[in-house]
Amino acid sequence: MVPSMGLSGGMWLLWESFVKVEVLGANSWFSHCNVDLSMNGKEESFVLSCVYGNPKLAIRKMQWAVLPLLKPQNDEKWIVMGDFNEVTTQTEKRGGRPFNFVQAIPFLDMIAACELIDLGFIGNIFTWTNKQVGRRRIWERLDRTLVNASWILHFVNTKVYHHMSMTSDHKLLVIKICNESNHLPRPFRFEAMWLQDRSCTEQVQLAFEVDTVGSPSFTLCNKLKQCQKNLKWWNKNIFGLLDTKMQDAHHRLEQIQYEILSQTDPGDDLFAAEHTQIQRYNDLLVQQATH
Repeated sequence: MVPSMGLSGGMWLLWESFVKVEVLGANSWFSHCNVDLSMNGKEESFVLSCVYGNPKLAIRKMQWAVLPLLKPQNDEKWIVMGDFNEVTTQTEKRGGRPFNFVQAIPFLDMIAACELIDLGFIGNIFTWTNKQVGRRRIWERLDRTLVNASWILHFVNTKVYHHMSMTSDHKLLVIKICNESNHLPRPFRFEAMWLQDRSCTEQVQLAFEVDTVGSPSFTLCNKLKQCQKNLKWWNKNIFGLLDTKMQDAHHRLEQIQYEILSQTDPGDDLFAAEHTQIQRYNDLLVQQATH
């Protein structure tokens, strides 16, 4: 953990117990680590650098002069990611002051010196907004993921997703290294969030009201099976899958924000719709917390 300075900066680096992380160096704006983990039964290792670019240009220039010193000296796979507080082209910025190419030169020079490649993204181009309304709204792509050639050659299926964040002014960068998935059927389990809907109790009662002939254990087993069957049907046709609802809310929010971006002077109704959709998504997140 790198503590914040007032209301800005600070960095948390968290990992699962099956991941081995060796911190090679860290200060107020970066964490440089060696990561070892098992992927699909194969041991993998790479170097990870998490970066926070200072809001002040003069300090960022000094940061970009330091990053090349972290470059692996051999063929190690290297990934550099974070909030760089830099925009590299006019397409990565909308609103506010015009893009300044001269200001971006030290950052671009650093990328070249480190021999890094921008992985691009899937989703909306902008990763940060000042959340203002109307013409005061500013959108920028400040967060990105950079990798070296060794990473590209080894992890050919790496993808970066820009995911919505309902509380932060930055989007989440989700990096998917491997596309393989396990297609085993998901076992049935009772979801705590179902208890928020009264009709869930009705489905359980209906299952236990079914007449069954046999021993007490046989009767209980059959009623539990009927209860499972009822709840599966109810969840699919009445309550609805939480994941589906969240995907729909996320998609609708992206549509609204696309409309805002596509208009020169978007109306207040669009910003109101954006606020309403964010609230809806937050409500779904509360349900997910009880999942």
